[in-house]
Amino acid sequence: MQAGFIVSILFAIIVTVFALQNAQPVDVKFFTFHGQASLALVILISVAFGAAILGVFNFYGRLKYSREVKKLQKKVTALESDLESCISEKDALSASNQQSGYISEKDASTEKSFEPNQNDIIDNEEIK
Repeated sequence: MQAGFIVSILFAIIVTVFALQNAQPVDVKFFTFHGQASLALVILISVAFGAAILGVFNFYGRLKYSREVKKLQKKVTALESDLESCISEKDALSASNQQSGYISEKDASTEKSFEPNQNDIIDNEEIK
C-alpha cells in the first residue's frame, strides 16, 4: 500500500514536470468540442480522467474482495460451530461409553494385553 502510494506520487511529479515544460497552446478536438488549450492542461486533465477510471475499477475490485471476505468469514464461523458441536457430541458419546463399560479402540490399545490364567487354558486332550 505504501509502495503504491510512493509510486503514484512519483508518477504525478513526472507528469506535472512534463506538462509544465510543454505548456504551449494546442488545438483540441474532442467529439464536437473544438478549441485551444495549453498542452499542460490537456495532459493533466487526461491523467486525472485516467486516475478516476482506475479509481472506479479499484473500488469495484475492493468491493468484490470485501464481499468474498465476508462470505468466507461466515463459512469459517459455520464450520467452527460445526466443529464445536462435533467435539461436544464426541465427548458426550465418549462419556456415555465409559459409563456403560464399553472400551474404545483407543482405550483397548492402552490396556494390558490379555494374559489367560490357568482356568482359561483348555487342554487339547479335554476337547477330544
